[in-house]
Amino acid sequence: MVFNNTDVLLLSFLTDFKVVSIYTIYNIFFSQVQTFITSIISGFSFALGQMFHINRDKFLKVYNVYETFYIMATFIIYTLMAVFLLPLIQIYTSGIDDANYTNVYLVILFVIMNLLSNGKLPSNHVLEFSEKFEETRSHAIVEMIINIVVSVVAILIWGICGAILGTIVALLYRGAMMIYYSNKKVLNRSVFNTYKLWLVNGAVFAVIMLVFFVDSFCGLSFLNLLIKGIIHTLWIVPLYIAINFIFFKEAFKNLIALRRNKQ
Repeated sequence: MVFNNTDVLLLSFLTDFKVVSIYTIYNIFFSQVQTFITSIISGFSFALGQMFHINRDKFLKVYNVYETFYIMATFIIYTLMAVFLLPLIQIYTSGIDDANYTNVYLVILFVIMNLLSNGKLPSNHVLEFSEKFEETRSHAIVEMIINIVVSVVAILIWGICGAILGTIVALLYRGAMMIYYSNKKVLNRSVFNTYKLWLVNGAVFAVIMLVFFVDSFCGLSFLNLLIKGIIHTLWIVPLYIAINFIFFKEAFKNLIALRRNKQ
């Protein structure tokens, strides 16, 4: 409860409500995407949890597929948001002059924050399946403390961007602890595959950001932005799939095998 509301609370106390309004506008878009992601995977995670307790060998194969495709899909979604969100916000806030809603750094920080937050869900599910909350509760407390301390200092220096930066630092700690604990302590395997997933997809994300920065399509009408979005989605998505296929062929083979078994 504290962690999820730290940014708004601290911005309300340490800045003004115009800054909170800017944060809220950006958060509206990311909250809707997060709700969409959560609703898609909720049914699958329930089935995966049952499998964890019934057939551990099958679970490991299915989890490998789930983790690979979930992280890839998460990067695809937030890459598209990084490229096309700022011009969409410009259209959404046109005619509103109470604050400057165009902030390229805020878009990047929001994207990174949500990538880290949503990307750790597979590891979080493993901890839920294994009922290891008591063993990892201290990690959540440390995460909260890091978020509050770093956010306060960063807000005083960088304002609204500092709030997101504090959350990112806390998420980096919690994500690393979740990846370590879920892989080493629960699944009894190396953390290498999970980190490799992050590095490979992160590299693709970085390359696309070099091609299109967050303000590349600013100033376009909604129709032109929609056309650009469709055109570039048609190569961004295949690029992610191709790169992941090159580095994680086993997950693709397991997916095909699982589909054949169902048929």
